[in-house]
Amino acid sequence: MALFKRMAVMIVVSMLLAQTAYAHHLWIMKNDDGFAVARGHAPDKTEDYNPESVKEIRAFDRDGNPLPITQKITKNRVILEPAGAISMITVWCDWGYRVNTTQGKKLMTRQEAEKAGFRVVQSFFSTQFAKTLFEACKGVNKNVGLPLEIVPLKDPLTLLNGEELPVQLFWEGKPLSNVAIISGDGQEAQTDPKGVAALKIPSKGMQIFSAAHKVSEQSSAEIDYHLYTTFLSFEVKE
Repeated sequence: MALFKRMAVMIVVSMLLAQTAYAHHLWIMKNDDGFAVARGHAPDKTEDYNPESVKEIRAFDRDGNPLPITQKITKNRVILEPAGAISMITVWCDWGYRVNTTQGKKLMTRQEAEKAGFRVVQSFFSTQFAKTLFEACKGVNKNVGLPLEIVPLKDPLTLLNGEELPVQLFWEGKPLSNVAIISGDGQEAQTDPKGVAALKIPSKGMQIFSAAHKVSEQSSAEIDYHLYTTFLSFEVKE
């Protein structure tokens, strides 16, 4: 019986880890007021979130230069009003503490979960980054400073349905190897020693690539690791 329980816990952990990184997408979407930070399931299934979780937003013009941007905070999202023609926007969000339990993932700290009677398998802190491309930009092939960042090695906006997009993954400015880059349709490719991987464009419309990186927090009593997830999104028109 004890062996059965251990195996059951291991199965639960595997399922939770497979779902954790990609439970929600993060991207920038256009709306009537300009742009908005979107969280949910791209391209059009958005969910409410706490605007205080949005820690940094940057906008860039066609030459890759930073642009001023005005943020309008509503009850459940952040609206962006850029001063100029936007080519690219990046966003950094801290979503907070989560725990994987034998009854699923809970949005709470380890102490809160244990107090509520849950059996905690792992606890972590979730941070997400996103970079959305809207038009050709000189900075598209460069790392713009996100701690975990997917950098396209071709201009994604020039690609057609069925063509391949090579990308490079960076962690704190250095190439990150042996990490899965995952497309919105479920394609997966591992980064090589230089952090490079390539995926085919599956169809026209919005594309979203993602990658996750876990950093162990052995000195922390509250979390086992910090989970960083990053997204690259753009639109293929043909």
